[in-house]
Amino acid sequence: TPDDLKWCGQETSDLGTLLHRESVASVPSSERVAETLRALLSDSPTAAVAARDLADDGLISADDGVVVAVLQAVRGSASAGQAVRDALTEALIGSPHLYRRGSALHLARKDHSVLLLSAPGTDDVRLRSQLESLHAIATDELATSDPSAVLMIGVGGHQADLAGAHASYREARMAAMAGGALPAVGPPR
Repeated sequence: TPDDLKWCGQETSDLGTLLHRESVASVPSSERVAETLRALLSDSPTAAVAARDLADDGLISADDGVVVAVLQAVRGSASAGQAVRDALTEALIGSPHLYRRGSALHLARKDHSVLLLSAPGTDDVRLRSQLESLHAIATDELATSDPSAVLMIGVGGHQADLAGAHASYREARMAAMAGGALPAVGPPR
């Protein structure tokens, strides 16, 4: 009846509000996660605390260790900086099908994006496949914002635990920059 439909509409609205409040209360804010991830990737004393916080919140599982990948656009238009950042972020956000829940976190930096992956090692077939798929998705995103940009993905070494992620990040960053300086390098292989 029309009255039943009206009642259902009101109850659904109330239920939606309650579910949203519960979701917001139970999930750490994205800004807090970003701050914690920035601390983890730094070589500071707070990295160990950040690692514990991320693991305790269930945001990433590092039982098999971690690997960091850096996505960086090179040889693009200097005026397209924000558009390139947005494209890389969109590629990471728009690729949840590539990762299991709790197996990846991403962070947008000023001139690159970072992907922290739970992984048994850098030679893992699954990791390689994920990075190749991500490269294709990010390249498509970049083509719409800056067709002259070339995407480099640098991958750092495997770290046994989350607290060592800063070392993998440093290596991934250097690999991405080296790839930008050496045009023949190409996508991850």
